[in-house]
Amino acid sequence: MSKSICIVQNIDEIIYILNKVKKQKIFLPLDLSTQLYCINNKIKFYDPLKLINKSFHQETLVYSKKLIQDLEFGDISMDSHKKELRALIRFKFHSIAFLLELIEQLKFADKVDEIIVTGWDRYYDQYSKKNIFVSDLVFNLIKDIKITSLNKIIYQNYSTNEECDFLVDDTNLEKNKEYILVTNLGYNFFRIVMSLQRQKMKIIVPFLFKISFFKKIIYNLLKVKFIELKKTKSLNSSQITLPKIKFIYKGKDLSKILNSRLMQEKKNIIKLKNQSKAIDNFFKRTKIKLVITNLSRGIFGYFID
Repeated sequence: MSKSICIVQNIDEIIYILNKVKKQKIFLPLDLSTQLYCINNKIKFYDPLKLINKSFHQETLVYSKKLIQDLEFGDISMDSHKKELRALIRFKFHSIAFLLELIEQLKFADKVDEIIVTGWDRYYDQYSKKNIFVSDLVFNLIKDIKITSLNKIIYQNYSTNEECDFLVDDTNLEKNKEYILVTNLGYNFFRIVMSLQRQKMKIIVPFLFKISFFKKIIYNLLKVKFIELKKTKSLNSSQITLPKIKFIYKGKDLSKILNSRLMQEKKNIIKLKNQSKAIDNFFKRTKIKLVITNLSRGIFGYFID
């Protein structure tokens, strides 16, 4: 009996395939929400965790370490920026490796005659749950199984991330005063703020996260000052050279896929560099005695750089 496997990333893809494909099929859900949808609606599916063998994670970590070690960073020079780029590439690689392993295990355990995908290839933002890329991966990397795409695979970019410059709004700070900068208020940092406040230290926090109105009132009472990174119109278009990735994983050349996925993040890397310029200017005019952070990559890590 022939088997058709439908690989899906979200519930919308399940509903779409159910409406379009009437023949018998089994779903391979790639995240928990899609798996729960299959369970709740009595849809036949493969559990990814039961397909992955014990050695997969260890083997993949060895490969990802080699991938990251061999990177040349192009225009990326700051340590926090490099770490952010490494994390992005590592995340994308592990997503690809996970999918390839699932397909290999299905081929080994059960005959697979056809893989069905929606053909959707959509990008919204960094790590967005709405990003859909599995159709493109399957179509480009799987050559020994029939692939049926319900739509022509056309990349669609829904990102609202526009290039802009930034400035730090620090008008509420006192001039010529020393400050301790705490990059965020999570991870039990409230205790640190309380300790610094008892020592009458002046504390500033970059307003780069969501905070409730109630918490903001509490921190204002503790005399914590917030600074905000504000967008300004970009006067010049920023140029940046990203690394060119060349990488073979278990006999499959992932170079093209990894490079195309990295290009999706180009505006985010430019945004990070422009935010960093604003922080440079902020440090030139403000006396920062100490920076406390729990992150060493991205914009929070740049405060240490």
